[in-house]
Amino acid sequence: MNFSATGEAFFVGRNVKIPQATKGQPMESQPLVTIFKDKVVFDALDNNSSSGVIFLEDVNDGISRNLRVKLNEIKSLDQKIHVNEDRVTQVNIQADENLDMDSIKKVMKVLMEEGWTNLNFIIEPKEGAG
Repeated sequence: MNFSATGEAFFVGRNVKIPQATKGQPMESQPLVTIFKDKVVFDALDNNSSSGVIFLEDVNDGISRNLRVKLNEIKSLDQKIHVNEDRVTQVNIQADENLDMDSIKKVMKVLMEEGWTNLNFIIEPKEGAG
């Protein structure tokens, strides 16, 4: 479990080793997309459901039909709530540091095609970075 700059917790996948970087910005709470070679997991807070969360697993094939449907549902609901506001649709992305770039690009393509264009990558600060 890691914490954002606002003190909110977000979970790092059990089999995910977050890459390290020397520069970065504090994270804000956004829907979380975890990328694996063969699957993608979408996890977000949902104030409109009894469970309080949205959790979806889909295949990471560059199409991810179920993920696309969920992204559009969320975006549509947000647009109804925030009428006449220019909203930026953001997600936080986490992937293992050794995951191949093609697997990451497949999910990024899906996100961007569905209008989720502000992509934040979760990293760990390198020791001594400031």
